[in-house]
Amino acid sequence: MVESLTEHARVRLGDDEAERLAAEGAASKPEAAVARVLTPLDCTKFAAEWQASDNPLTQRESEVAELVADGLTNREIA
Repeated sequence: MVESLTEHARVRLGDDEAERLAAEGAASKPEAAVARVLTPLDCTKFAAEWQASDNPLTQRESEVAELVADGLTNREIA
């Protein structure tokens, strides 16, 4: 699994940036790593990168996914 994630990072970030971040992580203290993991992630930057064309779901599938996320049951959605 680590190999798969590492390869994904290399493809997404490029070799140089992936290497730089890996070295930064290896040099960090365990306490800093724990604090970083426990800090809530700001997803707004990721949402801004998301393009509608990247969405593998149809419009209806997206609507249903939102309704499920809101807690509606199958019966309520139908």
